[in-house]
Amino acid sequence: MLEFGEAIHLLRTSHKITQASLSKGILDRSSLSKIEHGKLYVSHENAVKLIARLGVTEEEFEYFRSNYSANRKQQLLIRFFTLVDTTEKAKIDALINDCLAEQNDQDIGRIAIILQALQLLGQPHGFSRACELVQPIWFDYLAQVKELTVLDTCLLSVIIFAFDEKTVTEIINRLLWTIDNRFPFLKSLKCNLLTNRGFMQMTQNKFAQAKETLLQALTLAQENANKKLIIKTRLEICSKKKEKAFHYANLMEEIGTKENAAALKREINQFDYLFAKD
Repeated sequence: MLEFGEAIHLLRTSHKITQASLSKGILDRSSLSKIEHGKLYVSHENAVKLIARLGVTEEEFEYFRSNYSANRKQQLLIRFFTLVDTTEKAKIDALINDCLAEQNDQDIGRIAIILQALQLLGQPHGFSRACELVQPIWFDYLAQVKELTVLDTCLLSVIIFAFDEKTVTEIINRLLWTIDNRFPFLKSLKCNLLTNRGFMQMTQNKFAQAKETLLQALTLAQENANKKLIIKTRLEICSKKKEKAFHYANLMEEIGTKENAAALKREINQFDYLFAKD
């Protein structure tokens, strides 16, 4: 059986939540660190708060803690959370197959669908098929759910690409409200949503609003260099500063993310009409 702190650490890191975010308003970060290392006892009240903030029920936490390998759903969920930001095809294929084997769990079924859709995005004519796969997750299910869970929130953020502008705006607004009011520790996800909203505002020529949104996102980017460079590039576009925008895009290339750099340069060229007098 896992120790309480060990279980908290595994769930926290799999959800990519910092100690500071998880502990905020409950206890100080150093105390959480000691708890995770088994050096400090945690009160029942604080234990309940930490578990809730991780987005699992007390029952799910105890299942996870009592036999990590036996709790199949938790294991698949953790594998999904660690795959969301990666393109490792072999691992995704393996996870899809394992998810498809869990035929009676709707959450796991939705994860399989989303992973299949993400793989289609890199294929010729795969975009429309990917959209067809994931759109029912919103229209037939999540749009009717009164309170989104952490899993619902993460799933929905991944499939935004599949919807029209009006629906995307509705989804982003709901996700931001959910994060602010229920899951404030999901700072990285909120940063992504604000970055996407800022770009949408740019495409609508609402550059003043876009700057405000992107500045909010920048405060949440923390130590993520890639996110900071994306946001700063877009801010320079909004400010009609072409050379500075390319400066940040080139920095992106220098740190080894050439695909992201190329995408940023395409964005700069997309808004070339802003730089007519630059």
